[in-house]
Amino acid sequence: MKSFAAHYLYVGHGELLTRHVVCLDETGSVSSIQPLNDETEATVFLNGLLCAAFDFPGSTEWMTPLDATSFFSKIRDINPQLPINEILETYTNDSALIVGDKPKLWCVDSLDLKNLLLLNETKVYSVFP
Repeated sequence: MKSFAAHYLYVGHGELLTRHVVCLDETGSVSSIQPLNDETEATVFLNGLLCAAFDFPGSTEWMTPLDATSFFSKIRDINPQLPINEILETYTNDSALIVGDKPKLWCVDSLDLKNLLLLNETKVYSVFP
């Protein structure tokens, strides 16, 4: 079993959770999503926002983390006050984290965690698989 937690967890459909953990079973399926009450040594804590891999609405292929980083950079240049959860809800396929699914997990790292804004340093990287 693998567990990943972050400051924020975007579960899809506009829902943003604070300090939650996603637990994956041995097949890579989501076994639970729960509040992060106690950090265990099996939980990897990530800086930023954890979400399912995404792409643009209507697309049939996933972005790469590098493409997502570039996309966020362009959005930040156009509207630096647009919060990350609104970007994910508006500009991406609504890839939800649902118990039983086998998601690709990404981390959006180096955010303004107080205001949920993108920074010049913001980058996206793959967490699982």
